[in-house]
Amino acid sequence: MRCKILPLIMLSGCGLLLVSVPAMATLIETQTVPPTATMWTETLDFAQYNPADNDGKALLQVNVLLEMEVTGEVTFTGSNTTINTGNAGGSLAVTGPGGIDVSVEAVKQIAPPAIQLVSGQPVVIGIDTSDSVLYQFTGAAILAASTGTGTVPYDLVADGLLTLKITGGNISVNQNTTVGASVTVEYIPIPEPASLALMLVGGLGLLIGCGGGRRP
Repeated sequence: MRCKILPLIMLSGCGLLLVSVPAMATLIETQTVPPTATMWTETLDFAQYNPADNDGKALLQVNVLLEMEVTGEVTFTGSNTTINTGNAGGSLAVTGPGGIDVSVEAVKQIAPPAIQLVSGQPVVIGIDTSDSVLYQFTGAAILAASTGTGTVPYDLVADGLLTLKITGGNISVNQNTTVGASVTVEYIPIPEPASLALMLVGGLGLLIGCGGGRRP
């Protein structure tokens, strides 16, 4: 369990009001899949959010962070062929409870500059790239499916990516890639009533301060 102190700062032309908001507890779980040759599938089971473990507070938001790293190489063999544009890498698709369906891609540009292929002279391009995407969910179906006392599955599908635009001749491609993945699920509960009250008080104080400063 990790706590964060979230300061609330309200600004206006009438002045500055700073209100310190009590921390909201978040529950975070991270699971990883080591670099594996694509294409692969994996299922990761994450614990559900249990209100009983967090003072009975209901679930407010589910954050899902996808991180991936792609390594490997692509070998091109051809005759009198030009690769004008090209990208190589990998993709990771994840489906989860309540209809979660998200993805991330890590792609490296391998051309331009154009790659000229000559008969009997293979060209090898290395791949080493990574990317990450954070998704935030507040939908009722996802919150309901993520709440309970058991676990929920997150299904992962990884694959290689290769897009080319070529001119002339014939081409043969051999792509060897591995994809490593990390999925982090963060549960954010409804804030403490005191936090909401402070937000309202801060807003009212700011409005009152502005109103008192006006002159007819």
